[in-house]
Amino acid sequence: MVIENQIPKTETVYELKNEIPSYEEFANSYEYDESIANSYHLENQAQEKGCGPCIYPNSYCSCDCPRGDNRCDCISDSYGNEKWVKLWISCPSVDRSGNPCPSGSKTPTNWVHSGHAGYYTWISNKARIRCEKTDCSTSHMSNWSFKCGDRGFHNGQYIKGSFASFNSALTSIINGDWGETSPKVDEVLVSLVLHMKRNKHQFS
Repeated sequence: MVIENQIPKTETVYELKNEIPSYEEFANSYEYDESIANSYHLENQAQEKGCGPCIYPNSYCSCDCPRGDNRCDCISDSYGNEKWVKLWISCPSVDRSGNPCPSGSKTPTNWVHSGHAGYYTWISNKARIRCEKTDCSTSHMSNWSFKCGDRGFHNGQYIKGSFASFNSALTSIINGDWGETSPKVDEVLVSLVLHMKRNKHQFS
């Protein structure tokens, strides 16, 4: 399963405001409250079936899904339901020696699934990636390979990312280094980074 960067990026300039904490500040002060998590989980379970992007009345979806079909395969755990946003990061690829793609420090972009031009890929707070095309599969982000415009690094190859490279790319977006994101996107990405740290073994 591969991803290819084929969609031009859009850049946004805005004024950073100090009242929003950085990701590091958030992570250092974050405390897990089981009672709040359980309350959140029960609240989301009580949502009406088929609400939101899952448009079919019998879809039984209880989370935000990018595809409007009745095969919504969302997952849930003690930290809440799965939520999805468009995959918008810099290239997370690393070579066999662990060296990151030089484009990994540049402005992020949207990604599409190779072979399905025009279909964006989405990422969830449970560390899964999938294509907008309804018949495409969904799998853990560590199973996906990437190829950006840096031909010297990729040499025509799709290359997987690592825990460190994904964490770096996502943290930069959360910190507001590369433009403005919506509250929903920030919420999903912060939740994703915390999920990654709780399940770091999945990247080895």
